[in-house]
Formats: sequence, C-alpha cells, structure tokens
Amino acid sequence: MGGDHGTMNREPLTELSEILWRRLFTRFPEWQEYAEIVESEASDDLKSLYVRVYSPADEQSYLSILERGDCIEVSFGDGDPPGGAESQIICEEGSESLCVESVIEFIREIIDEKVVIGRERSTWLTGYKPLPPQFLASREIEGKRRRLLSTRSWKGRYDWEQADPT
Repeated sequence: MGGDHGTMNREPLTELSEILWRRLFTRFPEWQEYAEIVESEASDDLKSLYVRVYSPADEQSYLSILERGDCIEVSFGDGDPPGGAESQIICEEGSESLCVESVIEFIREIIDEKVVIGRERSTWLTGYKPLPPQFLASREIEGKRRRLLSTRSWKGRYDWEQADPT
C-alpha cells in the first residue's frame, strides 16, 4: 500500500511508526510511494511502517526500513543470498523521536556512501557458505580489502568484487 497516509481512510500505525512516517517522508518525500503498511510485532490493533527503496546504482541493491516493536531495522542488501546487512536501532520508551533521528542519520550515511556493505570471504569454518554482508565505513574498505569478496554502496562509487581466481 503506497501513497498518502493522511488521516482519512488509513490503518492506525504504532506511535513509533507514526513518528517514523512523519520524519522519514519529511526528509525523503520521494520515498513515500514505496511505503507499505504491514502487520505490527508490537500490537494486534496497530500496523507498522515498512519502506523498501532500490538503489540508483543497480536494480538489485535496496535499502529497507521496518518498525519492529521497540526498534527500527535498517537493512541494505545487494540482492544476493543470504540477505542484506541489518542494523536494529533500539527505541526506548519516551525517546522515540531521538531514535528516529538516529535512524535517519544512519540512512543518510548509507546514501552519502559513508557506510557501505561488504561481504567477507567464507572459509571452511563457515562451510564455504555465502556470508551475509556487514555494514562497513567506506574509509575502512582499503584496510579490509584482503578479507572482502565484494563491497556495495548506494550510488555505486565503492562497488567492487574480487576477481574470480580461475
């Protein structure tokens, strides 16, 4: 469900989702069309906000924001299994506005490519299974490149993949 979430004909959101809705779409009004109202983990009577926006760099990478009860989960994925890097920002009661501001600042760091995702090499310890990406400061890429298989950034500036050794 996208579009306007005005006071008419809308499903009631949790308090945290209401704050997130106002602040997120004040900062990124163009993202409002990607908003979905989903079941809430915090309440049977209220709904939660979920937003998934695809990167301008490619058709696979995406940023998602989901209110999950007492926290907001921000995920940045590259489209490859087993999923994206996730960060959960815990929102203490009475501090919801500060929590949402922290979420928006973290999103801004992803969009400004100060934060990227990197996939480390899998080893025999992990059964050579694909590892999920992790958030990484873009300034740390060079120092960690030997351990990385790939990096992905919002606008593509730091996109890199290890060359296949064969």
